[in-house]
Parts: sequence; C-alpha cells; structure tokens
Amino acid sequence: MPDFSIEEKFHGPVIGLDEVGRGPLAGPVISCGCYFKNYRIQNEFSNFIRDSKKLSEKKREFSFKLLQNLKKEGLVDFHLGIANVKEIDNLNILEATKLSMKRVVDKFNLKSIGGYYPSNYEIDDLDILDLLEKKNFKVSLPIIKKDNQMNFYSWSRNDPLKINKFGIPEPVSSKIFYPDILLVPLVAYDNSLNRLGYGGGYYDRYIEKIEKIKKVTKIGLAFSFQKISSIPINQYDKKLDFIVTEKEILQ
Repeated sequence: MPDFSIEEKFHGPVIGLDEVGRGPLAGPVISCGCYFKNYRIQNEFSNFIRDSKKLSEKKREFSFKLLQNLKKEGLVDFHLGIANVKEIDNLNILEATKLSMKRVVDKFNLKSIGGYYPSNYEIDDLDILDLLEKKNFKVSLPIIKKDNQMNFYSWSRNDPLKINKFGIPEPVSSKIFYPDILLVPLVAYDNSLNRLGYGGGYYDRYIEKIEKIKKVTKIGLAFSFQKISSIPINQYDKKLDFIVTEKEILQ
C-alpha cells in the first residue's frame, strides 16, 4: 500500500504531478496534476496509485470515473497544463516541462472558507467573504440538514438563497465544500477559546465531523462585550483556534 505519511503530516494539499511528451521528438509536453483534499480518501485509491501503464484499461477507466465522482463531491481536483512546441524550442524540454507543471498548479484553487449568513445580531461577515472571493477563495455557507447535521455548500454574493426553518438564509447549491477556514458565529466566548452558541450543537457536530477529514482553522467572530469569565463546557464542545473582536485577537 502506498505511503501517505507526507499527506498525513501536512494535512494536504499535496499535489501529484506527472508529464507526457518529453520523449517524443515532436509535439507539446502535457502535465497532469491531482490532489486529494482529504488524504484518507487516498486509501480508496490504493490499488490504482501506481504506473498507469501497469493498469488494465478497465482499471484505468474505473479509477477515472471514481476521480470524477470525488471531484463532484469536492474531495479531489485535477487539471492539465500544456507547453507548446514553440515554448519547448525557446526554453528547452526541461524548462518547458516545468512550465506545463506550473500551469497545472495555477489552476488549482487551494483556498476555501466557510462563512455564515448573519442573523440575530451576529457579526456581519459578508464583506469579509466578498473580499476573500475576490482573492480567489472558494466561499461556502452552511445548510442544516434534516438529521440535524450541517454541511457547507458553494455560494457567491449574487447567488440565490432560501430561508430555512430557523429563518436563516441558506445557499441553494448542491456543491458541497470542506472549507480550510471556518468562520464561526457565537453568543459568548472566554479567554480559553471556548464558545457558547445557540444550544443546537450544529457547529460542534460539524467541527467533529470535518476534523476527521481534514485540518480546518476555526475562527470565532465576536464583539468584545460578548466575552465572559468562563464558558461551561462538556466533552462535545469544540474549542476555536482564534477569536477576533474589534479590540483583540485571541489564539
């Protein structure tokens, strides 16, 4: 079985790159890159991560369909990069290969953030999300599911929203995201990075779930007057990594 210790150490993203076209005397050089946003997903691919020439056509087709499905779920991404014949002649084959690989990496959007649509006097994070989207972050908002679980789905400022049973706007997208950064609303907080929410446990359950998949940075947004001396906690409550107010940043 392949060794995924690098991905486990850095919690991704680690991009696998390869090329075709360095051997032929004519034609472009083409590179392909693939990365697993969740390194544990790679275990599903353990029988296919090897020299593709040693795989049967049937296994290659099956692995590609599996990759396509994982890409739709937001767990995997892959792209091609090409350096043409003129670039090979001007640069040499080695530098042209590096160029084709750079073009692959440039196509990956490796930054994603999960925000929230403010309600009940929560800190308004919409301008933050707008700014980050302009900096090529993928933005997502939560949807509360019927089983009282929460997931994050793709959203842009001009996308339509629907109102859930709590009166909170939610995206209508079906494209699920696993954000790298999570902005978390709160009712109160303390200096130990504990958070008090509205009592539904949605963020605590979501954080527990996503941290089994990937590393996520959890940032609470609050006003300084929401700080209290101590938040009562239990084994289900999840600490934040940062709390940002108009007066301080706790970490």
